[in-house]
Amino acid sequence: MTGCLATLVLQNFDPPWFWLLVVVGSIAATVLAYRTVVHQGGRGLSRTLLALRLLGVAVLLVALVRPAWLSRAAQVQDAQVAVIVDDSQSMGQPHDPGDNAPVRARYDQAQHWIHESDAGRKLSDRFEVHVFGVDGRKAPVGSEGPGPIVEHTDLVRSLHGAAARLRGGHLRAVLLISDGQDNSGRRQFLEIDEYPVPIHCVGFPQPPREGDVDLAIVSVEAPERARIGDVVPIRVLVSADGGAAADAPVTVEVAGRTLAGARVEFKAGETRQPVTLDLTPDTPGSFVMTVRVGGAAGERRLTNNAREMSLTVGDDPMRVLYIEGHLRSEYTYLRNRLANDPDVDLATFVRSANPDDVTTAGVLMDDRLLSPQRMEKLDVVILGDFEASMLSREAYEQLSAWVDAGGGLIVLAGYRNVAADGLIATPLAPILPVDLAGAAQLDAPFAFEPTELGARHPVLAITGDFRRDASMWAQSPSLPGIAAVGLARPGAEVLARHPRRQFDSDKGHVVLAVQRYGEGRVAVLTADTTWRWSRIARLAGRADALYARFWSQMVRWLAGRDEDEGAHPLTVTTDAPAYDRGQRVTVQVRRDPAAIVPGPAGSAMTPTVTVRSPDGRLTQLVGMVPGVAADAWKAHYFPDRGGRFEVTAGLASAAAEGDTRDVVTRVTHFNVRGAAVEMNDPGTNPALLRRFADRTGGLYASVDDGAAGLRIVESLPSAPRITYETKKAQLWSSPWLFILFLVVVTIEWVVRRRNRMV
Repeated sequence: MTGCLATLVLQNFDPPWFWLLVVVGSIAATVLAYRTVVHQGGRGLSRTLLALRLLGVAVLLVALVRPAWLSRAAQVQDAQVAVIVDDSQSMGQPHDPGDNAPVRARYDQAQHWIHESDAGRKLSDRFEVHVFGVDGRKAPVGSEGPGPIVEHTDLVRSLHGAAARLRGGHLRAVLLISDGQDNSGRRQFLEIDEYPVPIHCVGFPQPPREGDVDLAIVSVEAPERARIGDVVPIRVLVSADGGAAADAPVTVEVAGRTLAGARVEFKAGETRQPVTLDLTPDTPGSFVMTVRVGGAAGERRLTNNAREMSLTVGDDPMRVLYIEGHLRSEYTYLRNRLANDPDVDLATFVRSANPDDVTTAGVLMDDRLLSPQRMEKLDVVILGDFEASMLSREAYEQLSAWVDAGGGLIVLAGYRNVAADGLIATPLAPILPVDLAGAAQLDAPFAFEPTELGARHPVLAITGDFRRDASMWAQSPSLPGIAAVGLARPGAEVLARHPRRQFDSDKGHVVLAVQRYGEGRVAVLTADTTWRWSRIARLAGRADALYARFWSQMVRWLAGRDEDEGAHPLTVTTDAPAYDRGQRVTVQVRRDPAAIVPGPAGSAMTPTVTVRSPDGRLTQLVGMVPGVAADAWKAHYFPDRGGRFEVTAGLASAAAEGDTRDVVTRVTHFNVRGAAVEMNDPGTNPALLRRFADRTGGLYASVDDGAAGLRIVESLPSAPRITYETKKAQLWSSPWLFILFLVVVTIEWVVRRRNRMV
């Protein structure tokens, strides 16, 4: 509010009697000087000239006394209160107010106190309230902030920061709402003694301590992929160190939303308990999930209460039919691998009769195995090692037409299907990427080595990093031998070769070749012992990642599916679901050139990638560089705080006609583990808040004590501060006064000249 009072002052009117004599003398001298004019021009003209001359003299006299216009404005400042809401991670711990009131996080309880309690509403009515976070960030009016995400609590710095931000205003008090957990390392807090205004504190009572228990997630086992509607078992091993017998909730969460949960019971003392959570995903996509065991009352450490896991949820499964001629190791391992792939719906047929007895060939099974109704529902067919007579010629013709219409077929070359009575004599031979004429067996062990083209092909790009993939293939167990087939057909892509050269070529024998046939895809693998990649790795105590990844990617490529995101034209991934603070995050972006049509300069187009931190800050990644594969890019990001980060990738797409631009976007998430110091002691420290209040003349109240909160608000002085501002306008130096004098003198001179009085 403002008020204004204005007055006119004469700055050079002292002593007044002197200036009165000057005025009288000036008027008398002017009148005497114009007495002769009366006789020359007549009475009327003489009076006009006299009036003009007197006006000019008056203007001069006004300038000499230096008049000024003084205006005095009153400024009314409402009383201000700074409210500091502790938004550190420890404020995310649950608070039970009792009396059957809902259990909230401490941070949510603090927000409830500000916005919904009687004390908070009265505070807003009486004062101009400014809300700050514990890190000095000012919260927008009416906003509840990003939540308890700050990893370090320095209450003294927060208090001084709020006072500095409101310096010059009418600050009457500071209200600190916190659990009192300061991890700055200070002991004395002497700076508080000189704080300029009282500090009033609203704190949380200490939770009861029950045996100093410590709960922890020891391990999490879960599949990496699943389908919508599948029941995904998540096996969690939880430990309890110390404390009495109790039970605690174990949950699976995504972005604060609980997807599955169970309770685990602990005996007194130290114990470990396994628990299985059944998760049924209902949305496709890639998710970073948090498995958490609920904090016990008085738990001494919470940094080990959660672990992250990644899960990719697919929509429609790939339907695969695997036909094998006899039981063998390759069939056993491959069947198990595909059966455990959540994106694969597998059906198998293996001939149980003696394969050397051709009278028991499976011709009678054709209608059931490869009927038109079944083929319409299939995405991939795997043909194992069997002689051609096991299936009818009509079945092979139907397979060929099915591939031409968009199906995916792979032949596992063995002793029977590449022999003289094998596939070479069937209608399937012309669509294969290799010539089967003159095939023979090479039994010497060899190392599987991708070609330059194969190293970049989706089937063999295991990790997306060219050097890491080359190292994995170089260290893979050797395979006993291959079926040495003929040359690759024109248009086929040879992804792997045998080190021994063919007699009519300077290149090695084909080990893996693929090609497109019509709308479909075909592959031939001449090594039928890839099961060694799984068995030997498991005997050595390692995971069979190479075997699992190879066959998963092979089936997906044959089915025309993108391995990561289905058929989406743009994918964005990170190299891990969770990181430590400051650890490098590699963001990878891929585009499907068939789905995104670039503009004239599309080959050089680069995606834009933006990372949103837990507190809402946006960072656009610069320096996107091409990845190891075509239409792929990568960049690095270093998170500076803990929490859940969101990555958004965008790429401009141009329509085939008219070049109408659109932006295709994709989003993924990753978690960052914050500083452990904030959660090492998740309890409360109301004693520290009482010290702050006592040493500055403030009051303390529990967040659950409404009457004490009202007493704090009512004790705050709310009288406004009134200040006055005086402004002076110098009228005597105004150019308009000078212009008036010139106008008067000029008119008087012109009139006298026209009447020939000069």
